[in-house]
Amino acid sequence: MSDKWATALVSFLIGAVAGALLGLFLAPMSGRELQTRIRKEAEADWQKVRAEYYKSVNEVQKSFDDLKGQIAALAKRG
Repeated sequence: MSDKWATALVSFLIGAVAGALLGLFLAPMSGRELQTRIRKEAEADWQKVRAEYYKSVNEVQKSFDDLKGQIAALAKRG
């Protein structure tokens, strides 16, 4: 994973945790309502994290495949 993606992922996670904590302390709703809301938001955040993870994995796989192709081409020439 590139530094750019790692930084983005860490920033996203920090923001998600900070938002959740602020929601806990500032929410003008009952505990059950808050639990439901947090559960839904956590699930949405988790889906975003999973999407970024799989996107990063696919990018790394593509780069690896490209590198293998370049190595194979160099091996044929040499």
